Amino acid sequence: MVTRLQAERVSVAIPAVHGAVVGGAGGVHSLRQRVFVARSSSSLARIGLIFSLAQVLQVTAGLFLPLVVRAVGLINGIVATQLATALSLALLAAAHHEGLAIVLYLSFSAAQWMSSPALYNLLMNETPEGERSPASAMTMFSNALVVR
Repeated sequence: MVTRLQAERVSVAIPAVHGAVVGGAGGVHSLRQRVFVARSSSSLARIGLIFSLAQVLQVTAGLFLPLVVRAVGLINGIVATQLATALSLALLAAAHHEGLAIVLYLSFSAAQWMSSPALYNLLMNETPEGERSPASAMTMFSNALVVR
């Protein structure tokens, strides 16, 4: 049986962990945008179009996440999206051709944000049912503070 103190610790720890993961991803997100702009010879309008396309791909990837999770499971789905993120980032760092860099940037952007709903689901699965609403509210609040 879970004591009230244990439930309070979990309801504080889960938003903190989720905020740290999302905040870390947000930091990499803005850094890679700055690096991409600095290394690109494209016009500002084209770069804006690329960033807009990246956001569309982020939403699309998020919509496909349930299919991935059903196929391989929650933990394996998170691992797969994190590996795809790491691989595309490593390849992006090594890319010398601008067209390839754009494709890798879009892949990295989509894969990076694809795992966030799965991480949130994993964290909420470990939260006692009576504490999920406050934990969810605290998680969303911490995301708003950290990501933007």
